[in-house]
Amino acid sequence: MLKRFLTTACLLWAASLAVDADDRRESDYVEMTVEGRVLGMPEIMTRKAIKADFGPLENQVALLSSKGRVLPILSDDGGRLFFLDPAMRDRPARLKLRTSPDLPFAQVIHVEIEHEGRWRIPQYYCDVCTIAVRYPQICLCCQGPMEFRFKPER
Repeated sequence: MLKRFLTTACLLWAASLAVDADDRRESDYVEMTVEGRVLGMPEIMTRKAIKADFGPLENQVALLSSKGRVLPILSDDGGRLFFLDPAMRDRPARLKLRTSPDLPFAQVIHVEIEHEGRWRIPQYYCDVCTIAVRYPQICLCCQGPMEFRFKPER
């Protein structure tokens, strides 16, 4: 009897883990704002005295929170900034993140970098077309270079 109960409980638990992506609800995600520094995973592992092969993690970045939590970042529209511009790493950062219990990576929703004692939003800007984007790239309009700046304060 107990064996049947445990088997049924395990099957129900396993089925609950196998949620199809189409069945995922917005309520399954958690949004949080975390302060810390974005670093490469090899540097984080070195700081935490973890010995491992860095090869598979060589290009991965993560937020090392001010409390010591490591949150690996996805390379998407929000997090791509930290993968493409190493100058944005190892600076005080405040990130609004979206996490999911079944994914060990965080999506970056919003980025603020501490600059001259204030939290500022980084962007790449084309003076010709007056277009601002979130990560380094050529201008979507004139195909010219875009320059880094912090978003002007209002």
